[in-house]
Amino acid sequence: MSDMPVFKIKRGGDDRSCVLKKVVTAEQSLELPKYIDGMYVTVIGGGAFKKSPRLKSVIIPDTVTAIAPKAFAGSNIESIVIPRSVTAIGDKAFDKCVYLREITVENPAAKLGKSLFSGCYNIRRASLPVSAFVGRWFTTVEDLTVTGNGIISENMFKDCGALKSVTVGEGITELREKAFCDCTALARVVLPDSLSIIEEDVFEDCGALKSFTVPKGVTEIWWEAFSGCAIESFDVDKDNPNFRSDGNCIIEIAEKKLIAGCANSVIPDDGSVNYIEDGAFSECKELNAIVIPSAVKTIGDHVFVNCVKLESIVLSEGVEEICDFAFAGCSHLEAINLPSTVKELGFGIFGDCEWLSDVFFNGTIAAWRDVRVDKYFGGNSSFVLHCTDGDVEDYK
Repeated sequence: MSDMPVFKIKRGGDDRSCVLKKVVTAEQSLELPKYIDGMYVTVIGGGAFKKSPRLKSVIIPDTVTAIAPKAFAGSNIESIVIPRSVTAIGDKAFDKCVYLREITVENPAAKLGKSLFSGCYNIRRASLPVSAFVGRWFTTVEDLTVTGNGIISENMFKDCGALKSVTVGEGITELREKAFCDCTALARVVLPDSLSIIEEDVFEDCGALKSFTVPKGVTEIWWEAFSGCAIESFDVDKDNPNFRSDGNCIIEIAEKKLIAGCANSVIPDDGSVNYIEDGAFSECKELNAIVIPSAVKTIGDHVFVNCVKLESIVLSEGVEEICDFAFAGCSHLEAINLPSTVKELGFGIFGDCEWLSDVFFNGTIAAWRDVRVDKYFGGNSSFVLHCTDGDVEDYK
């Protein structure tokens, strides 16, 4: 094989452009020419690199506007940057590029064909338009940038266990349910101001995620968005009119609702929180103590469910309602005090609280009988209910 690369072309629709049909080279790295025989190279044709088995890296010139179907299919390419000049990439352009590790498509509006990366099982770094992420070809990616306009759909990156860093570009407006669920190595997330909605369980069980900042454009955060995370600090962009952060809590301003908390949360006692949203601390595995201030009237469903290290809960006088499964699965909880102000207790509140032995009600037995208590509020746990004037043995 000659030391000099050989390029075979086909004349384009005019005398000024051509299609690159074949590249023959022994080089491992190659910069494609802008001109061949006086014509601009504007298209890379299908199968163009089949005769270059040693080629690992290609630099594409900014004269190229289209990449044909199967252009790189079956090649040994390892890294490539598709320049912003490219507006269309054909079906299966990188089919079975099993050595491909790094890929960047600079044009977020590029029209992408089907099954672009089918059989590409080793991609480690990717910067691509959101429409490219179809199929399960990104389970090995470690560093991810998502560009373009649209949404990150349900389960899009679920179970991408190697994923460590995500940057979501301007133009993405929603993170749908479980978008990054079970990305257990995910430690860095950068989100755009264009983002408006974070749905439920988006970051469920992202155990390496230690901090999170809500961008200024977010208007909705659904329940249990951070369930099972190891987050230590929450912050909210100072220009967000809908949410604020205080004490490592995310608070919805208008509704005075605590949306999400973490292991280091201190719930404000200034009256800015009167409702704790469903699942706000769900599966917060490092939380070991929490104080619920007197301004909080309602603790929603599943708020502290499966907080397995939670040992101390202080419920201040003023709390009126504790909803279904609020403390279920808090297996290290041994005792808890219920304030005299409580009016309603939901289903399974203390279910699977294996160590729970004593519940203290800060009122009389007669007052306890006036509380609307679901008959299964204790779930499958066994404990003694202590009132100020005696014990109620119904829950043994």
